[in-house]
Amino acid sequence: MQTFAAMEWKEAWSHRSFRIGLLVTVVSLFTVLQVIIRVMDFMETQPGAQLHDPILALLPPTDLTWPLTFLIYSNLILLLWGNLYHPRELLISMQTYTLMVLTRIVTLYTFPLEAPDGIIPLLDPFVQWKSESGFVHTKDLFFSGHTATVFICFLTTVSSRLRIWFLIATALVGFFVLLQHVHYTIDVVAAPFVSYLCYKMVLVTNEKLAMKGSLS
Repeated sequence: MQTFAAMEWKEAWSHRSFRIGLLVTVVSLFTVLQVIIRVMDFMETQPGAQLHDPILALLPPTDLTWPLTFLIYSNLILLLWGNLYHPRELLISMQTYTLMVLTRIVTLYTFPLEAPDGIIPLLDPFVQWKSESGFVHTKDLFFSGHTATVFICFLTTVSSRLRIWFLIATALVGFFVLLQHVHYTIDVVAAPFVSYLCYKMVLVTNEKLAMKGSLS
């Protein structure tokens, strides 16, 4: 007897639009992850603006690298686990994350910033592994990718219980990156808004594609 998950995936896979969407999304996600690391490497060599941040000035720099790393990757695993039985929702999660990373590529290049005073570099194991330059990234600032990522988990999970946790985790990650002085306050505040905009754009695009498919 087939499990619920197998039936959901079989039904989704039977649609050509889902197969194409999944392939395009996976390729796009892989591509933007490669590109953003190259952009982060490049931005380390470029001058940027130094912002005065009165909120950051009140917070003593604190190394929270390991708690942040755990929060980010454990929440991504939780999202994958929670949406695994729901292929279409999982696809929406991946598409939203891909669009967020693409948006961040644009904003990093468009709004170059100098590292905040007192920064304790956050050494992301994936980024350090994929970076060919060996740079310790301190200028990947506007907007906070870590905060945006966890907020995407909140937006796209199908689990009401996990949604509560993801919202708490978003607040924790935002506060932790400020404590570590790896972001300005504006980076953290902007992140959920960007994630929400990306999520809505993905939903609208999928709805339009579904309507177009039903009419063809």
